Amino acid sequence: MAFPKSAMLGVAGMLTFGTGTMISAKLMLDMSAKGLSSAPPHKFEKPIFQSIIMFWGMAVCIVLHFMVMGFKYGMKTFKAQRAASRAESSSDAGNLLAEDVETPKDDVESLVESEAEPMSLQAKIWDEARGYIYIAVPATFDLLATTLMTFGLIFIDVSVMQMLRGSMVIFSALLSVTVLRKHLRLYQWTGVATVALACAMVGVSCIMGARGSSNSRPAAQQALGCLCVVGSQFIQASQIVAEEILLHGVKAAPLQVVGMEGVWGSLITMFVVYPIAMLVPGSDPAFPLPYKPMENVFDDFAMMFNNKLIFTFSCIYFICILVLNYSGMLVTSALTAVHRTIFEAVRTLAIWITDLFIYYLVISGGRHTVYGERFDLTWSFLQAAGFATLVFGMAIYNDLIRLPGIVFKYGDEVPAPEAKDVEMAESETLSDIQEDLV
Repeated sequence: MAFPKSAMLGVAGMLTFGTGTMISAKLMLDMSAKGLSSAPPHKFEKPIFQSIIMFWGMAVCIVLHFMVMGFKYGMKTFKAQRAASRAESSSDAGNLLAEDVETPKDDVESLVESEAEPMSLQAKIWDEARGYIYIAVPATFDLLATTLMTFGLIFIDVSVMQMLRGSMVIFSALLSVTVLRKHLRLYQWTGVATVALACAMVGVSCIMGARGSSNSRPAAQQALGCLCVVGSQFIQASQIVAEEILLHGVKAAPLQVVGMEGVWGSLITMFVVYPIAMLVPGSDPAFPLPYKPMENVFDDFAMMFNNKLIFTFSCIYFICILVLNYSGMLVTSALTAVHRTIFEAVRTLAIWITDLFIYYLVISGGRHTVYGERFDLTWSFLQAAGFATLVFGMAIYNDLIRLPGIVFKYGDEVPAPEAKDVEMAESETLSDIQEDLV
């Protein structure tokens, strides 16, 4: 299929800023700074802070959505007034009205009919409102998944995290069968099994391998990090199921979907998650509390302003999230299963290469380097083999590679993790957009 220039630009943006999002997130977790208390500098291990920065970046899209709506309304009104003016000043007003004022006339008539039927107008208003209210549900799932995944990222390398995110295929398949009662064919189960094997290989390489740098965590902590990332993918797969059940028939523009998820995510984080994190005991600095909380919001912002690098990478993370979401708007309807598989493979490889580049070239690969990732001559090869197996499993699942002895039948719709029933403007769906922007 022909790939529009805008879609090509969007893919480039998603690849560049998607990589920047993951790298900047990991770099922030590895940085240290002083907080509000007199305690010595400590690491900026703040998963909730990164979640709210992400939602702030997404919330900007709702402003863009209303700007687009205002521009369209203004252009529509201008064209209607110009057409009416031409009709009044022309002797051939009937023809002009038929040719130039057809759409505005229909709009006015439909508006009058709507006003004449209060129940229909109320139903229309509620239908529009659902596109703003119901998105709070997937926003909550996204908040939980992102926070848990970022917590796991504290203990493991960003390349490992990116590869383990492929486990979402496993949970999406299982939930599609058990909850949505969909049918998966043999080749899809084969792809799921292959992906599970790949995630196991990547997890073993992370847990068993001594990564060779001072930020290498004990095996138990790396295992915890892997489990957190895999658990976050279960939450995101559950999010897709919730969307199919709750948002069926909800019409919403892409910018509206992303923007409202950012708005709801920001509100829930600020007024629900942060207060809970301040009440639950943890290891964050206590000041101004009498005990150490799970995450101290005051300490978060104090550290950010006390360390210019943390502030800089927080801004980079915010910008990457914003541009990543906008880029996703350009490519959602143009991506096929082939494009998705190739794109995910390239993005994962780009993240891994960038992290190696930071360790060996930017930070000079010192033994006590805390940034970047070292290539271990034993276990990194197992991780590479796991990555290749992951791409192979994705290709099998999406019917891009056929294995001998496995029957492939066609004619029925093949359910996939990205297949959604939610009706949206321009043939795009909420779940498609979120999968492209993750």
